[in-house]
Amino acid sequence: MSGVVFRTAIGLSVAGFIGLTALGAGSSAPASVAERAAVAPAPVRMAAMRAPVLDEVRPGMWSVQDDGPGGAIHRLCLDDAAKLVQVRHSDAACSRMLIASGAHEVTIHYSCPGNGWGRTSLRIDSPTSVRIDTQGIADNAPFAYQAVARREGDCSTGLR
Repeated sequence: MSGVVFRTAIGLSVAGFIGLTALGAGSSAPASVAERAAVAPAPVRMAAMRAPVLDEVRPGMWSVQDDGPGGAIHRLCLDDAAKLVQVRHSDAACSRMLIASGAHEVTIHYSCPGNGWGRTSLRIDSPTSVRIDTQGIADNAPFAYQAVARREGDCSTGLR
């Protein structure tokens, strides 16, 4: 995963340098708003681009257990694997941006206006087992934790 993130960061740095060069950085002629918009890379939103690895995760009743001794267990009816990204902000309406995606891993940054933000990496071990590593700000305080999510079976009617 680190290789994917590293290559992505280098790609963004090169794209930023090319964009600055195209905008005439260091020259006396300012670029127009239209020119800046034409070369500025747009963030990849989850609604616009879905990480294919999330499609591997089976819907159903899932338990999410915090790592560590005596970790709390939360249960949720999962109809979309993207819900595992926002376990800490489950009820908030948040925008998401895809940071990195690989064969079995995905990293997503999300922002919840007025409720904080998070950055979550999911490692899909199997269609019924996912490792979660997340950190961010919630309730005006930082959080960081790891958890393991496992599918327990089908959802009962009306739990979604």
